[in-house]
Amino acid sequence: MSTRPDRKSPFRHALRLKQPCANCPFRKSGGIELREGRMQGIVDDLLQDDHNTFHCHKTVHSARGGDWDDEHEHYTPSGHEAMCAGAATLLMAKKHPNLIMRLAFLFGDADPSDWDEAIKLVQVPGEEQTEATASTDAATAAKKERTC
Repeated sequence: MSTRPDRKSPFRHALRLKQPCANCPFRKSGGIELREGRMQGIVDDLLQDDHNTFHCHKTVHSARGGDWDDEHEHYTPSGHEAMCAGAATLLMAKKHPNLIMRLAFLFGDADPSDWDEAIKLVQVPGEEQTEATASTDAATAAKKERTC
């Protein structure tokens, strides 16, 4: 929750979305289908370079969104975009907020808990692996008990 609502803030504007859209590609279910490998590429970009962000498709593909140049495959932002709440939630779940998020925390324009409620809606890479590992560990422990 913002602690300084009295001033105009580009951070607050960029981080205004706190819940993923109904068809957010980061959602566990109901998200936009992306081509194979695209989601992993987005996640890798977010985690490998904290200067990166991922804009909500509803703020990019709108009347107030920026311009896409098909020929050069380049997007020119309009300034009305917002960071995808699914992407922000994923970064918080991974304990890896990007630079914009950390600056917003510093200036009181966002709080790390802003995306807490959204965590249950977002697919966090490694979740299945953790569950599978726990399942494998339990099976190994049970097998070990039978042989002892």
